[in-house]
Amino acid sequence: MSLIHDALKKAQQKAYAQAETVKSGASALAPGSVRPPIPRRTLILIAIFIVVAGVISFSALKKKKVTSASLQPKQALSQNSQRVTQAEFDQLKQEALEAYKADQLELAWTKFTAATALDNKDPELWNNLGVVSRRQKNIKKAEEAFQKALKLRPEYPEALHNLAVVKMKQEAYDEAQQLLEKAVALNATYAEAFFHLALLAEQKEDVKTAHEYYRQFLKHQKQMPPHFLDRVRERALALEP
Repeated sequence: MSLIHDALKKAQQKAYAQAETVKSGASALAPGSVRPPIPRRTLILIAIFIVVAGVISFSALKKKKVTSASLQPKQALSQNSQRVTQAEFDQLKQEALEAYKADQLELAWTKFTAATALDNKDPELWNNLGVVSRRQKNIKKAEEAFQKALKLRPEYPEALHNLAVVKMKQEAYDEAQQLLEKAVALNATYAEAFFHLALLAEQKEDVKTAHEYYRQFLKHQKQMPPHFLDRVRERALALEP
């Protein structure tokens, strides 16, 4: 267990150092020109999205997609963690998920960071670390983690979607759209990705496309709050051709 303890200690030290420098909600604008701000009529949906972001984020964090894009043999632990048993490593990851579920974000971040120190070749770990960092409003760290996940597994719908949300926060809408389109191409039932595509379509005032994306979201969504679904249905009806 010494390697796990060492990794946790290093992660905690990193978290304390990070807390001194990170400003809540800080994020750099993406380089290059961006589109104008999202139209006023979409702000209510964006506000609703912020309310349910925890639901969407947790779903993206905890689930393991059983698709051709993600099915692969279980990776062995990296060489520097060879003295840690697979059971101990799996327990560390489970503890990180439990901490996230309990809204203990700092603890979850520490445990996921420790896990990546033991095995930095697991794309799901990097995606999960990115989700936690985004919840902590550390957009830069979240972006880095999602990019690492995608470097390890380019066809990873959840990481594509999560990076797209970061790009939307940075107002890099074209990049966000490309990422989301790739995500739904890989997973044609990815409700959250369709929702964000709908927001981007409204930003472009493409009413017909926005309506279709909202329809796809409503068709494929699972376990979203009823009040949120009601507002999306209202919006979809308002945009109906």
